Amino acid sequence: MAEIRVDPKKLTGPVELRVGDTLVLGLEENPTTGYRWQVSTDDQLTPSADRFIPAGDAAAGGGGVRTLKFAVVTGGAGQIKLQLRREWAVDAPQQSLLVTYRAK
Repeated sequence: MAEIRVDPKKLTGPVELRVGDTLVLGLEENPTTGYRWQVSTDDQLTPSADRFIPAGDAAAGGGGVRTLKFAVVTGGAGQIKLQLRREWAVDAPQQSLLVTYRAK
């Protein structure tokens, strides 16, 4: 069982995982603007943590990093779809990311 840290912006292919691993994604975010990461994933992963950590030098209302953790519960291939958007907005997301994975 390992903790696999991934920067979704630097991915070039599927992330290789094993059942029992934890997938960790770190995403820049500034929730005071209303923009937050919205996540959709397949059944192989179960969300296990969602935490925002302000940047060390950020003033009140500044940005930081949203850390999302997913437990790998079954094998198979899948995707995590991430959209940085305002929950109430109907317009296109400010940013979209796709993380593909294979779990054994």
